[in-house]
Amino acid sequence: MPPTDRRALRKWITIAAMLIGTLLGPFCFPCRCQESSHALPESVYGSWVIKSVYKTHNVTGLNGAAERRLIGSHLRFTQGSVESCGASASIATVESKDVTEEEFFAGVYVRFKDVGVTTKTIDEVLVNGGEAGDCNGTGTLPGEHFFIKGRNEILIQYEGAFFRALKEVAS
Repeated sequence: MPPTDRRALRKWITIAAMLIGTLLGPFCFPCRCQESSHALPESVYGSWVIKSVYKTHNVTGLNGAAERRLIGSHLRFTQGSVESCGASASIATVESKDVTEEEFFAGVYVRFKDVGVTTKTIDEVLVNGGEAGDCNGTGTLPGEHFFIKGRNEILIQYEGAFFRALKEVAS
């Protein structure tokens, strides 16, 4: 039976909407998937630095100290590997697709505006299914799951947190 006070009712409706979106999302939003490959999008190759973390309501796996340790750390994407967190993983597969805000929310329960996305869609990239490297015992590396915000900016999804990374430009 649904709750009667306003706050509990709002929470109940939000949970019900997320559940419905999760269950029906794949059927309501047609997949615009690209073929899997071994190559990253060309604009991603090179060195990146994690500049900040977006504060969202759904951070599940990292505490504040772990988030702060990643700020200022470097990532590197080469033809054959992704390197971050003092570790490296060979690239076996790369899956890339264009996602809408509705698809993004259905997958991670975060709105585009909460992570600085101002476009109608964003390119999502998943390297090795997001499970090839190991950073601090997590079974994944920062940079194995990310979204391309622009030629020099990516949004890294790592352990439930979202980080802003900028491409390092040679001076």
